[in-house]
Amino acid sequence: FEYVFAKPKGFTFTAGQYLEWMVPHKSKDNRGPRRYFTIASAPSEPVVRLACKHVAKGSSYKQALTNLKPGDEVIASQLAGDFTLPKDTSKKLGFIAGGIGITPFRSHIAHMLETKERYDTALYYCCKTTTELAYADFFTGMTTKLPLQYTEVIAKEPVVEPREAGFVTADMLARLTPDYLERHWFISGPPPMVNAYKTLLQKAGVPKRQIKTDFFPGLA
Repeated sequence: FEYVFAKPKGFTFTAGQYLEWMVPHKSKDNRGPRRYFTIASAPSEPVVRLACKHVAKGSSYKQALTNLKPGDEVIASQLAGDFTLPKDTSKKLGFIAGGIGITPFRSHIAHMLETKERYDTALYYCCKTTTELAYADFFTGMTTKLPLQYTEVIAKEPVVEPREAGFVTADMLARLTPDYLERHWFISGPPPMVNAYKTLLQKAGVPKRQIKTDFFPGLA
């Protein structure tokens, strides 16, 4: 689900940063009224986008989000994060996202479009099933407007080209992104997935200094 809020006057941020979002509500469970979410919108957009995954029997927090009505407010604070793009636009980039870990890349790529900063980018979006893909139409559309290679990698259901089955591998990178060793890689998703792909990239020969990671806590 995506929740879209009017941007408060004077609010600025850098693509890839996150906020602590507080949704006050009654009958809070032990996980409380606060969560950290990356801002999914670009800094230049007139709105602030929050996207998250909902599961059956989820938290009271997610239920409170679902119950929000037009005009309701949430309290967002503690802007932070260094999962941001390099200043040098000549650097080639590689993005690997797992599930809802796609949100910083939605911000990055929307920012590229708005600012005309043309990073050569390869994005691998990993999900268990196609129903978990978020912003897929957005990324597909950006492939005609930006130097963007977009590949969906689906682990637990059959796929047809151009989607890839299973998980990102060194062979897949070599086949689809032959210059992967030159790229600066950004990995976002649940900690086990992020750690696994960081290890994969390092074993494939990508220098550690060219890998940046971003975890999300995964609280439902």
